[in-house]
Order: sequence, then C-alpha cells, then structure tokens
Amino acid sequence: MAEKSISIEHDLDNLRDPVLGDKAALTEVFDNLITNALKFTDKNGKIKVTGYEKMENDTLNAVIKVEDSGIGIPHDKLDRIFDRFFQVDHDASKKYPGMGLGLTIAKMILEAHEGSISVSSVIGRGSTFKVILPIKKIGGEIETNT
Repeated sequence: MAEKSISIEHDLDNLRDPVLGDKAALTEVFDNLITNALKFTDKNGKIKVTGYEKMENDTLNAVIKVEDSGIGIPHDKLDRIFDRFFQVDHDASKKYPGMGLGLTIAKMILEAHEGSISVSSVIGRGSTFKVILPIKKIGGEIETNT
C-alpha cells in the first residue's frame, strides 16, 4: 500500500489441496480480512498472510492466517469482534470508519463452509485472524460432495 508504505508478505505454498466452496463468498472473507488489516495498520506497518494444511479429527483443514502490525484489539473486546455492528470503540470508528458488518459476514460465510474464524491480538502490536476451512479427503482423493 503505497500511501502508508505497508509491506504485504504471503506464504501460501503449503496449501497444496483446494478448498471446496463458493469462490465469491470465500474471496469476500479474505478481502475483508486484508482490507481490515490495511485499515488498522499504521504507516510502515506489515501484513503477512500464511497458509498451511493440518489434519484434525480425520479431516484435512486449510489454515490461513492474516497477521498485521496494526493498532490491536483490546482483550476485553475480542469476544464481541464478530458481533453485528460492533466496533471496538467510538473514537476508533471516527478514524477508521466502517459499519461493523465485515467480520460478522466473514464468520457467517465460513460457518456455512463448515469452517471457523478466531482472533488473537495485542494492543499496539497487531492482530492475527485465523481461518480454518475443511479440505475433505477420502483415500487420498478430494471428496467433491456431489
């Protein structure tokens, strides 16, 4: 991002298998997460998108993290960050305008894909949003659910 000189790095090489789902909806999820990271990361900040596969309970999952060096989210607000119309604080919403719907929509889309989203954050150091989406495999072949 030129005007803020934010560096964006990505490492998705460890995602070898495709996630099955609605491409437009899943694109909206990651567009929202990256847009938020850009919005809440100050000048000369850093955003990193990483992905890997992890087996859990007989399901191969894609795990994608969007990390930023932004302003962070107070610990006492983390449990409400996915609530509709929720914004961390009134003063921040003046500096960082938005409706408070993006993360709610992202969570709904991910849940419709049998996935999940979580967040960890430290004030003044940034936030990490972790998305988990199932890659269904049977006998080494991707199950298409058709």
